[in-house]
Amino acid sequence: MQSHRHVLRHVGTYVDSIGLCSEDTVSLLASYGFDAAVMDIFGALLTGATLQLISLRTDDDRTTAEALSRVTVLHATPTVFRLLMASPLVAAAARHVRVVVLGGEPALSTDVGLFRRVCQPGAVLVNGLGPSESTLALQHVVFHDMMVEEGVVPVGHPVARTDIRLVNVDRQEVAHRAVGEIAITSDRLALGYWDDDALTARMFAADAVDPARRTYFSGDLAWRDDDGCLHFVGRRDAALKVHGIRLEPEEVE
Repeated sequence: MQSHRHVLRHVGTYVDSIGLCSEDTVSLLASYGFDAAVMDIFGALLTGATLQLISLRTDDDRTTAEALSRVTVLHATPTVFRLLMASPLVAAAARHVRVVVLGGEPALSTDVGLFRRVCQPGAVLVNGLGPSESTLALQHVVFHDMMVEEGVVPVGHPVARTDIRLVNVDRQEVAHRAVGEIAITSDRLALGYWDDDALTARMFAADAVDPARRTYFSGDLAWRDDDGCLHFVGRRDAALKVHGIRLEPEEVE
């Protein structure tokens, strides 16, 4: 469950982080049931930007390329980004994209290479992490000429009004560079899970200092480098994604 206030704040962070303005055209690739769509729909509405719907249910590369040729902010999962750029016609239409925003699953260094090949110098790639419970928590900006190590792209640093801790199974902070669960503390977290007070109590905790803030224990694992940048390494549990939907195998069992 989210509130209008939290959605407004999340969208404001998204808008500020990529400089979204009325001259932009934002892609809408996600279903409106995903938080990514909320960011794009309301990000466009609140800045006067244009929202460009792009269907993934077509094999017509010309139609997709025509739609993408108007886009300046391309927001997609890494899988969808690779799918789109696999077509030379569609990739050529991405030359005017100034910001590529990736999220929803790990981005790879090969995705950065793909970004460099299809987007002009001056464009930036933003890799982020933000479960639906917090929508946007971490961002890592990659400039066109920036060197990136092979493997998984970092998820970066906390966005405004958000603190990140890495904790062990006892929810105590782990040592420097050790792997821990990402605990997100903010005044912009979801209100809880619909009709499931027990799960809400297990996943969210009150803040001992500020009653307006709470902590969400994400289940995502990461480690922090010397610059404070977080690197995603996997899940604490067996959760997985099928067609972008997070599934809990234990519930199926």
